[in-house]
Amino acid sequence: MSLPPADPEAHPSIPGPTPISEWEVDRVRQSVRQCQFLANTALVGLVILALTATVFIYHQLELLSAQTAELAVRTRALAGSFQHYQTNDLPQHAAFVRAMQDYAATQPEFAATLDRFNQALHEIAANNSTFSQLVRDFPPPDPTPSTNSPPAN
Repeated sequence: MSLPPADPEAHPSIPGPTPISEWEVDRVRQSVRQCQFLANTALVGLVILALTATVFIYHQLELLSAQTAELAVRTRALAGSFQHYQTNDLPQHAAFVRAMQDYAATQPEFAATLDRFNQALHEIAANNSTFSQLVRDFPPPDPTPSTNSPPAN
């Protein structure tokens, strides 16, 4: 089936194309140029934003790298200090504790003082896990008061 011709004179009920004026064509062209300008401006803004974010992230990574290097140096130094403590200082501390305990076994007055110190030391160690590892050389306090200790005031 074919369509009737689009001649408005042949069919008065079908409106024909209206002519477009030069002014309307210029207006459409101007609108397209404005849309292109806005799109280009938005793209330039996004590129600037992306570059700014890239520079910021780069500086943050450089800062993180420097802090990581510094932390590695400090960690090695701390590990060396801890190793020195375990090999040199800890045996001296243990020898000192043994000497105090041996002296307390022969001197009843000092035994009472050592008991009070030992009790306070274990109370502190109960609240501090790191400190409790250092206290392991001291015997736990006797729950019954020492017969040599003076009465509490």
